[in-house]
Amino acid sequence: FPVIVLVAVISIFIWLQWAITNSEFIKEFLFGERPTEIDEINYFLFTKYSGLLLLGVFPCFVCSRLLPQYSFSDYGLSNSINLVSFYWILAMGIIIIILNWLIAKKKKTHLICPLILKHEWNAKRISIYSVSIGVYLFSVELLFRGILFFPAKG
Repeated sequence: FPVIVLVAVISIFIWLQWAITNSEFIKEFLFGERPTEIDEINYFLFTKYSGLLLLGVFPCFVCSRLLPQYSFSDYGLSNSINLVSFYWILAMGIIIIILNWLIAKKKKTHLICPLILKHEWNAKRISIYSVSIGVYLFSVELLFRGILFFPAKG
């Protein structure tokens, strides 16, 4: 029974994240009818960090309350560093950066991802976007690989 409640609660968190990401009402409420470049950047960051909370932190909290017999290490979180995984992540990160750099030059990509053309990209902005996307992807991976796949283990 706790697993069913957990999946239902997580479904609500996923829906809330989808609503925040796709809501024109929230955009207008936060930034008005004509958002500036800074507003668009802040909204992008808002969606990523709300994803951290709604798809990572809150589901972990609910999971720890509904299934207290399990620790966070059972969901894939631990203090130890697996160097093999780290090297794979580093290698894949380098490959993805190179591929994105090559793809970003194509006009077709600009139609799919207009954010590429909207802003002047400097090292600070790239760092801010990279960290926010990394945090968001960590929470999504934790949710799907750790929390939602966890009931399938047992």
